[in-house]
Amino acid sequence: MEGYLLESDVYFYNGDFQRSLQLLNYALRINKSYLDSNPAYIYLAKSEIYLQLKNPDNSYKYSEMANNLMRSPRTLNQLVEIYLLSEDFSKALGLVKIMTEYSDNNPLLLITIAKVLLYSNNSYEQTKALLETILEIDDKNEEAFGMLVTLFLNNKRYELATELLGERVQEFNKDYYYVQYGDLLTINNDLSEAVLSYNMAKSLNPKNQRAEDGLARINELESSGELQDDRVNIQSFDDPNELSTTQSHSEPGDSFVFNTPSSSTMDTSFSIMLQNTLRED
Repeated sequence: MEGYLLESDVYFYNGDFQRSLQLLNYALRINKSYLDSNPAYIYLAKSEIYLQLKNPDNSYKYSEMANNLMRSPRTLNQLVEIYLLSEDFSKALGLVKIMTEYSDNNPLLLITIAKVLLYSNNSYEQTKALLETILEIDDKNEEAFGMLVTLFLNNKRYELATELLGERVQEFNKDYYYVQYGDLLTINNDLSEAVLSYNMAKSLNPKNQRAEDGLARINELESSGELQDDRVNIQSFDDPNELSTTQSHSEPGDSFVFNTPSSSTMDTSFSIMLQNTLRED
């Protein structure tokens, strides 16, 4: 039984969500008593798989079942992820308000709040302050980094996005960050550095079409001698779940992990300020 569950987790982390679900269901068929002894875990695991399969209805059904049995930041966060997938930002924000009362210093909660604020187009300054606070606590948190880049791009703060990516793109070393950086360098007419950035993206992911498009655009610019403002084509994360998968997974079935020091290190006054801001929205 445990072997099938572990194998299901392996397929989940490798992106084969259909196979992961098949193994989970098979494990439950050969040992029905396991569901009775670990119902919340099983329901949450199913919810997370269905979320990755872009099936919000089934994901919501199992997430609600898990939350009714074991209400926690993780189960509440899963519901928020489902609302974001469904683009129901009002429900996501409403649930976040409940979560602030449930545990206003939980680090998982803080990044969930930032995600909801980001995708519901709430306060730029508030979201920026929250993400920067998270990175002060855990400067290796890639999800917060990616969200901060997206926040800058969505709000046309291109200089800030360029500075942030320039400082840390090599550290996180992902093809989509190199593409974003290449786009911004192209805007700044730093074409030689942009070529290097696009080529780095291609070395990490030879199938990255955005990198190919960026190199082709630079060839056109160099041929024509003109610089085009192509800011509308800068790549950001449009899919909320693309953000949540940038983090590595450290627990079986946990699709959303926030690795920080103890929540006791969080500035309580900042959390109170954030909670008050949410109530005002």
